[in-house]
This record gives sequence, C-alpha cells and structure tokens, in this order.
Amino acid sequence: MAAKLGVLGEFRPGVERIEEYMDRFTLYCAENGIANNAEAADRRKAIFLTYIGATTYSLLKNLVRPGKPQEKSINDLRDLLKSHFESKKITIAERFIYYKRQQREEGDYSRLPVGTPPVGSQLRLGDYLNTALRDQLVC
Repeated sequence: MAAKLGVLGEFRPGVERIEEYMDRFTLYCAENGIANNAEAADRRKAIFLTYIGATTYSLLKNLVRPGKPQEKSINDLRDLLKSHFESKKITIAERFIYYKRQQREEGDYSRLPVGTPPVGSQLRLGDYLNTALRDQLVC
C-alpha cells in the first residue's frame, strides 16, 4: 500500500464550512489516487466517515436515524451536514445589519475581515441594489 499524501484532518464546525471541507476532501482523494466514480464510492465514503471526526460522525448518526451513515451516499451525507450547519439567512435581519453598517473615521476597507461576504449579497434587493448601495454610501 502506498503512503498517504497530505493531511486532511477532521471537520471543524465554526472554523470551516462543510463545502470547504468537501473541497479539501476531494483534493485529498485526488492526491491519493482515489477515483471519483461509482466503483470507488464506498471507499471514498469510508474515508470521509473516518476523517470527519467523532463529533461529526455522531451527529451524522443522529441525522440519518434509523439508518446508518454507511447506507447513504457521500452527497446525501454532505447535504445533511450542510442543511444542519448552514442556517438560512433571514432577509429582513440581513437588511437591518446592512443599513446599520457605518464606516468610522478610522475605518477603511483593508480592515474588513477576510471572507466578509459582499455587502448586499444576502439582501435580495434585486434591481434596487444599486440604489440601496448609493443611498448607503451617500447618507
């Protein structure tokens, strides 16, 4: 058996999103020569369930009850984790946060945290977005 390349590590909710972990998992499998096809699906799922960590595995067991995580596809497991960890944004709450946002005298864009979603991305303003952005900058 060939040596494993790279370190995947367990999924850490609150530190990374499940989509980011799945991206890393896909890269890990590709680097270690584990195909992304039907024949290798059970092997990929076994590796995934092994590496996600005890806490996330226990959570998955609760989410798939009365079944077992091994009985689900890896895409189903990802979707279960995604729906559990990623809450749906409430439009009115996002708009409130947006409209309360103010640039302070000492503030500038370079001080925004990395990964901050684009302003207005969750507001569902549609055609009104440009006007809302202008009003927020001017007022």
